[in-house]
Amino acid sequence: MSPMKVRADDRVLQECRTLIEEKLGWGSSETWANRDFEALSARIESATHVKLSVATLKRLWGKVKYTSHPTLTTLDALALFMGYENWRTFQVQNQQPDNIQQAAEKRQPLRKKSVLLIPAALGMAILIILLLSNDNLPVGLSHAPIDPGAFSFNSTKVLTEGVPNSVIFNYDASRATDQDSIFIQQSWNTQLRRRVNRTGSHHTSIYYYPGYFRAKLIVNDQIVKEHDLFILSNGWVPVIERSSVPVYIETREAFVGGTMTIGPKTVTTNGIPLQPETPWVAFHNARNFGDMKSDNFIFETELRNEYGEGAGVCRLTEIHIRLEGGALIVPLSIKGCVSNLQFTDKNGRIGDTSALGCDLSTWVTLRYEVRAGKGSIFINDRKAYDMDLGFPALPIAGILYRFQGAGSVNYVRLLETDGTVVYEDNF
Repeated sequence: MSPMKVRADDRVLQECRTLIEEKLGWGSSETWANRDFEALSARIESATHVKLSVATLKRLWGKVKYTSHPTLTTLDALALFMGYENWRTFQVQNQQPDNIQQAAEKRQPLRKKSVLLIPAALGMAILIILLLSNDNLPVGLSHAPIDPGAFSFNSTKVLTEGVPNSVIFNYDASRATDQDSIFIQQSWNTQLRRRVNRTGSHHTSIYYYPGYFRAKLIVNDQIVKEHDLFILSNGWVPVIERSSVPVYIETREAFVGGTMTIGPKTVTTNGIPLQPETPWVAFHNARNFGDMKSDNFIFETELRNEYGEGAGVCRLTEIHIRLEGGALIVPLSIKGCVSNLQFTDKNGRIGDTSALGCDLSTWVTLRYEVRAGKGSIFINDRKAYDMDLGFPALPIAGILYRFQGAGSVNYVRLLETDGTVVYEDNF
């Protein structure tokens, strides 16, 4: 079945493009080169897990003549990148062409609230969406507000821990009308939303990645119920990321010589080419760290990116300290690619990302200290940044490493600020 094409209102699509240009801060798109569209594609994928090709983005920005209409998946990804639930939500808020300024003012409280909750991160649209409250999600104009008290929603995991893991969602949407549309969504990602029967009571979903999620019961465009869902990993889960089902790597293959590794050969022997688009590999560990929270901790690690050819020349690397409702993400790259890294504290985007550039072909040490909500990052024993994170203290729920191409981790430690080791792994 071919993707559904959508006739997007030109004024609304132009407003979307304008807002994305403002978000990026790269100046007018009239001056953008091919590398800028490559960088935008990477940022959208990091924030939404949806890959939009450079050709698609160029068509949307009028760089390539194209008479067809964009797919709904493409438009949803653009809206999600801007912090909206989906394209319909964005369209509803921007469908008055004669009053664009008024629409922008209405959106301002949403954007301002999102910024205040952002910790240092790459692709922080993910965290923005995770931390938004229900009140920030607009309701479609074609439907009256729904009383959440008329619905129920809970779930049961098939496995106590480990992935893939199926989850049985139990719901009661019988108070909805025949005209209402009922959905269950696994997390913040609208691509993982499935329509369910109003008169039904159960729905099964598969979680291919471990982590902390917020599942949602949605009526039309309104979230009526949601609850947290923690998919534990049962140790480290090495994967090659894919848009559908990831390729799981056996731990005996990933734990080699005292390191945790997915090398280029492992990627290609699993049938995934490294060119022309370099895939991402990852190591997930979702677990309970007791009382440790994001306002006071010390994280230490040593890592390297083992692929730097072709489209993987930048050796893009991410370290995620995952929280119950968000993540602290430190992005790294070679020095020449630091402009691709988005790094933010409560005051907004940090303009100088040069300290995040390093020689990732060799081992790089990183230390992340947070004391009373004030963060410091040390790279190769040199202080790179001091930051005021300015977000609520959240329990730490996992650790994630992502490497474009291939990568290795030598050790990882999580400590209390007094030096007490809470978790350590030397593989």
